[in-house]
Amino acid sequence: MAMNRADQAPATLAPSLATPPPLVPGVVLYAPDSPKSRVLHAFAEELSARGFAVAGVVIDTLYDGADTKTGLDLIDLATKRRLPYARPGTRGIEIGRWVLDPATVEAGERAIASAVASDADLIVIDKFGPLEGRGAGFATGLAAALACGRPVLIAARSEFLDGWDAFAARPTVALRPTLEDLWRWWGPYRLYDDLARGVADAPARRVVLGLNWTLVEGPEGCGLAHSPARDAPGCRPLARAGDYAGMSLKTLAKLSTSWNPFEAALGLAAINAHYNRPGAVPAGEGANGLELFASLPGRKLVVGRFPEQARRMPDALVIERVPAAGELPAHAADWVLPAADAVAITASALGNLTLPGILERCRGVRAALIGPGTPLTPRLHAYGIDWLSGLVIEDADLAARAIAEGGAVKALKRCGRMATLARPPARAEPRPARARGERAAPIPKAVP
Repeated sequence: MAMNRADQAPATLAPSLATPPPLVPGVVLYAPDSPKSRVLHAFAEELSARGFAVAGVVIDTLYDGADTKTGLDLIDLATKRRLPYARPGTRGIEIGRWVLDPATVEAGERAIASAVASDADLIVIDKFGPLEGRGAGFATGLAAALACGRPVLIAARSEFLDGWDAFAARPTVALRPTLEDLWRWWGPYRLYDDLARGVADAPARRVVLGLNWTLVEGPEGCGLAHSPARDAPGCRPLARAGDYAGMSLKTLAKLSTSWNPFEAALGLAAINAHYNRPGAVPAGEGANGLELFASLPGRKLVVGRFPEQARRMPDALVIERVPAAGELPAHAADWVLPAADAVAITASALGNLTLPGILERCRGVRAALIGPGTPLTPRLHAYGIDWLSGLVIEDADLAARAIAEGGAVKALKRCGRMATLARPPARAEPRPARARGERAAPIPKAVP
């Protein structure tokens, strides 16, 4: 029964969790014939598939067989309802060559109001133009969305930027209509929530917090996380010790952002118990991530320290919390990360909550997350990580014994296999052109 009590009141597990910093509202600036609506829709659908609640409205442009625009539809992201928004030559609200359906405008306002009143993780409003600048159209919903304090994405034609600035009357961030820009705006501080949302609601069979490593075993696999030193800042005894086995992996995964490093280790290990299951990681993905990284050309930087690193990567610059001779201290990261061509990050940065800040500093730099505690899931590619190299435990009993007896990485290698996931080549941005009556191309399915 302990599992049910914990699942019904997960907040009692960790009274102090790190929360992502608030997002400045994003305004997607676009020119005529931009695929901004398809990009916004694809981003919203991807977040929804990952378990986030997305609400608001997007506009879909309709085309005939000659790629001539024939109309606009409005899509309610929460209900998936599609309504005729604009058609040329009909009666309604005239905007240039388009005539807006007043009933659909009202329905859009209701959809936005419902989004603001909900607990949506993201509100999308694919419309700011001259109508809204005059206080009509979706103006009321836009103002309410900006004031609600939740992440908001707006789309505005570039020539209406001055009008948008006057309407918003607050700082906003300009974005290009690309998935890359939207993910960058969403930011790596939300990757923990993203990972936890994908974890199965299945019971943890075994929990071991060892001297060097923490293990959580689920129904189909084991996950690891580096154990913090007992005297590390914020470490406190686990008040629920003895009750964690049997709790839901999903509940434990939410501890990954705990300010208590012991709880954070349990959370990350539970996340890895889901994603690093032997059946979930292809057997062919067996490359050693550190060796792959060492073979890359250019200026290499390592955040953390890996075993035999000096031999494998003698030319790499190292950042360490307690730097040895020839290494740089942690506060050097702001200066040297943006100048690197490739960055290898130890998975312990995920466990100690420093990974998002590191990823923010090395935008545009090829990045690898390496170590037994790395979650092997393509979800992390969207946050700027090109390679994920971790350990898949195949002998749970041996791993548990090794960890309980103080085993380090060398002992764990006997218990499973290394695996590396590489980010696939970038896919083309969504294109707007379609034949008459043809709906948008299917949104790519969410990553596992």
